[in-house]
This record gives sequence, C-alpha cells and structure tokens, in this order.
Amino acid sequence: MNSHRGWLAPSRARGAGASIGAVLLLLALTAGVVAATATRTKDPVADHPLVGAWIAVNDLDPSATPSEVVIDSDGTATLFTDEGPYVGVWQATGAMTAQATLVSTVSSGVATFRVDVTVGDDGDTFDGSYTFESACACGDTTGELGPGSVSGTRIILDPMGEPVAPLPTPEPGPSPSLEASPSGAPAPSSAP
Repeated sequence: MNSHRGWLAPSRARGAGASIGAVLLLLALTAGVVAATATRTKDPVADHPLVGAWIAVNDLDPSATPSEVVIDSDGTATLFTDEGPYVGVWQATGAMTAQATLVSTVSSGVATFRVDVTVGDDGDTFDGSYTFESACACGDTTGELGPGSVSGTRIILDPMGEPVAPLPTPEPGPSPSLEASPSGAPAPSSAP
C-alpha cells in the first residue's frame, strides 16, 4: 500500500492548509534570524588558510614524487599519490593549524594517513607531521607508523601567457579498419 496516497485528502485540506501556512510563516521568520546570524559569524573552515590546492612533499624522502592535495571548504580533503587517491576529512584546530584523516581502499585492505599541519605566515606554505597505518581486510593492522614530516606549497593561479610555439599535432596514422575478423565481427581497430 502506498502510504503517501491521500496524505492530503480533501477533508483534511482546509486544516492542512492552515498548518502549512503556519509552517511557512515560521520558516520565513526563522530564515530571517538565521540569515542575520550568518552575517555576524564566519565559517572557520571556509575561511581557513589551508583551503585550496597544494603540492606536498614527503620530507623523509625528497626524491619521491610530490603529491597533490585538495583541501575543500566543506571539510573534505583529497590526496593524489602515485599509488592512487586518498579521500578524507579535515578540521581546523586553530587559526593556522588543522588535522586530517585520509584513507584509500586497496585490494588488501585500507591505508590511512593522519596528518597535523601548520600553515606558514605567508599563507602559501605548510609544514606538518603524519602517521601511516595499513589494515588488511582480515582485520590485522600495522598500527600507526611514524611520525613522518611533510611540507607543502600552495598551487597559485598562473594565467596563460603568450604561446612560444604551436602544440604538436599527431602524425596521421592508418585509418581504422572495418574488415571482418575470422569470426565475422568487425576487426578491432588499432586506433585509440
């Protein structure tokens, strides 16, 4: 049975109309109070200097490929590494400090980074420490290993300049073949 059918039957419409009107009035009054309050307070996450895109370097292994990190004002964080992406959450712990937990699922289990960072006075660098934990699907864990150290540099807008040369164009190759394969189906194309 559809429980939503008849929720506002004609016999209830008059009473429901008054109730809906009262709810709408209450919402309008509440919205005004919320809007007034929102203009007086700032969102500590949205205004935090860590929000943005960063290039991060593992200070324990400077020869390792740097990673990209995106810190979003909604409290989510994404780390892109050679091994794949890590997703997670972050929160401000002070005006220039924050912590994050980032996880990646792999076939053998879950890998977790826990990070504490401090944004530099310039707002375009950070330094921090992290621990790493690996847990297999069976439930065994390495425990938190570390601490390691990490540093980052903000990715800044670099507007497009005047090109010094045109982009290279691909060499024309053979056209894709639609010849039938021995099975009668079109032969697979070698073109990407």
